[in-house]
Amino acid sequence: YRKDRFELHGFREEWLSLFPNRPGSRFEGLDQSSCPRVFSRADLIHKDSKAPFAFYNIHTDHKGEKVRLLECSFLMRDVVSTSAPFVIAGDFNALPDSDSIRLILSTSSEIGTVDATRFIRGSFHGFRGDVGANKIDYIFTNLPTDPHRSYGVADDDACGHYYSDHNALCAFVEV
Repeated sequence: YRKDRFELHGFREEWLSLFPNRPGSRFEGLDQSSCPRVFSRADLIHKDSKAPFAFYNIHTDHKGEKVRLLECSFLMRDVVSTSAPFVIAGDFNALPDSDSIRLILSTSSEIGTVDATRFIRGSFHGFRGDVGANKIDYIFTNLPTDPHRSYGVADDDACGHYYSDHNALCAFVEV
């Protein structure tokens, strides 16, 4: 975060499992990969306006559809429990019509959440550069935003290496 514009008021991580405070814990017995997953939450305050908001980052499982739905439900339980506005960014490993993404939008419809990246067609390219319609990365918020202004940062392999297997996504959000 930009320390010249925001003050960190709090930070925590939770393991996406039945034991959120146990490092490395997973949902055992489900369709989860061997990779443990977390979500991070930073509580920030805008230095000029003194407006607080929660910034979440998540990377859900790449293998299991059922476990992704459970991971998103744990995330949204935390999001709806906060009274502050929020931004959620992350690699959800889920297409826009998946149950996980529908859960996020339906759970948060009561609090005015929008997909700030809804007009971005794709984000995942698997180190090949062509994203096609493989959108699995998102930015959700209940702060004022114009999804038409959001964009993906193309990874053109100019130096012979891709910076990631995903294009970065950018959204303009008013705090």
